[in-house]
Amino acid sequence: MSFKSNYLYLTLPSFALCLIPIALLTGPFLPDFLLVLIAMIYLSKSISEKFYDFFKSKLIIFLTIFSIYILIRSLFSIDPLLSLESSLFYFRYIFFSLAVYYIFSSNVKLVKYFLLITITVILIVIFDSWLQFFTGSNILGFKKIYVDPGYRVSSFFGDKFILGSYLQKMILILLPLIYLQDELPPKKKYILLNLFYILLILTVLITGERASFILIVFSYIIFLLLSNGFRIYRILFLIFFFLSSSIFVYNSETIKPRLLNYTFDQITNFSSTDTKHVYSKIIDSNIIFFSPFHTGHYLTSWNMFKSNPIFGHGTKMFRKLCDDKEYKVIVIKKTKYVDELDACSTHSHNIYMQLLSETGLFGFVFVFGLFLYLSFCLIKQLFLKIVKRKNFYSNFQITSIISIFILLWPISPHQNFFNNWVCVLYFISFGIFLLSIKKRN
Repeated sequence: MSFKSNYLYLTLPSFALCLIPIALLTGPFLPDFLLVLIAMIYLSKSISEKFYDFFKSKLIIFLTIFSIYILIRSLFSIDPLLSLESSLFYFRYIFFSLAVYYIFSSNVKLVKYFLLITITVILIVIFDSWLQFFTGSNILGFKKIYVDPGYRVSSFFGDKFILGSYLQKMILILLPLIYLQDELPPKKKYILLNLFYILLILTVLITGERASFILIVFSYIIFLLLSNGFRIYRILFLIFFFLSSSIFVYNSETIKPRLLNYTFDQITNFSSTDTKHVYSKIIDSNIIFFSPFHTGHYLTSWNMFKSNPIFGHGTKMFRKLCDDKEYKVIVIKKTKYVDELDACSTHSHNIYMQLLSETGLFGFVFVFGLFLYLSFCLIKQLFLKIVKRKNFYSNFQITSIISIFILLWPISPHQNFFNNWVCVLYFISFGIFLLSIKKRN
């Protein structure tokens, strides 16, 4: 490969990939711009050098069919132009994930550089978050924001409460890549990784993002259960994690009310406790999932799904139809007065309810089928560890599986499945997952 070709097809996209962890702090535009640049370069390479081998992968074929399907479904939605905003160029994520696979497999040193940049960025974000938590302002002067029943920490994200989601998804990217590095002795690497993981969990805790906190804790427990080696250390770190987080929550005057009291008040549907919280309930429903408004989103999605169960209504159509009298669900919000509100939003706040309402069963089975496959892989690893005392997957492979498994975990609120900021994080993990498949083969 000539110097010019090497620069265009490897050095430039490698540099762009290393910028993404920083770009994600600025909003959706820059990371999506870098993603498109990387995807276009990879597509150009594929065409010019007939680099088609990985397009034969079953996962890539499934993703391609899914992207074609949502595009066709958008054309027949009630608002094609709005729906096409999410589906028309969805295929860019496929080329991006393939590019991530190609870059990391072709440039071994890049994994180290990417890790150093990403860990540095995360440590700065962690420092900034704790600074904002204790002093009220971060490095840039952004103040923590009061949202009943307490203050929320958002660091560089300002008034957008996605700091916890950013950290929770970034550790899923870092985990497998760390296991590709051989510079540190295995024991030292494992100890540092666990300490870093626990620090991240505690930082997500102070953000007040309960879904992100639950998911990062869940991923850590699965990691401790299924990773290979260091059994005594795994037990010690699990004990240390539960003790440190429990003491921190119990003694915090800002975290405990939101994490415990407020959560209990929400799921009990109009709590009678004497606090300043704002309570809500669903009309004609005593079953609450996560909160009344989350439940309202899910019930609205379910109503949309029932009206078109096979094909759904098209991407981005939840925001268009959630106020329709045929689908909408009424939520009562108890403030000084009692208000009736509809459970409308930009998305369903759960990827599977979003897929059911917007893509129907046809789109749902692609994503849920992948989740079931990953669940089978994790169960197989757990079974072999317990029954036969051996491992089916390496640490790199098992952490790659855990990354996608957690992203697709169904029993949790989620961000918009088709949001470009979210998809950048999803498909970096997917590209690493493709690399783990190739290594296993």
